[in-house]
Amino acid sequence: MNKVKHIFAFIILLNLFSCTTPLILNYGIKNLEEIQNNINIGKSNINDVRKLLGEAIIKEYPDEKNWIYIEVVKQKNFFGGVNNIKNNMLILSFDDKGILKDKNLLTLKDIKNLKFDTTETKTLAIDNQITKKFFASMRKRLKSRAEQKTDLE
Repeated sequence: MNKVKHIFAFIILLNLFSCTTPLILNYGIKNLEEIQNNINIGKSNINDVRKLLGEAIIKEYPDEKNWIYIEVVKQKNFFGGVNNIKNNMLILSFDDKGILKDKNLLTLKDIKNLKFDTTETKTLAIDNQITKKFFASMRKRLKSRAEQKTDLE
């Protein structure tokens, strides 16, 4: 009976210690800060960047001269919460010949300090009141047809 208690206590302790080790989650390109040091403005081209970092996560449409690479490292704590350790964004700009003309690395602090535009864009769509009335009338017609079909059956 004493051995069973020791084995049971050992299993509980093993389970507790295995849960306390932090779980590190990596998304995007690992070690983006170190890798970006190998990319030189005016010397590196699109092929060099592809060899080092792979395909960009985000490319500017339509001419794809601006590329964005992201690195996110999160750590799960004991209680299941998630802490951001790293949140880096590398923005690369190329000229018409594919040579790197600008690079900008934004860290977690830089991203937190970004200010977003608060102005609202006016849409060219139809007024919301008209669309609401239209869909409400369509809904009523569909309900009445469904009720008529159930009455016939």
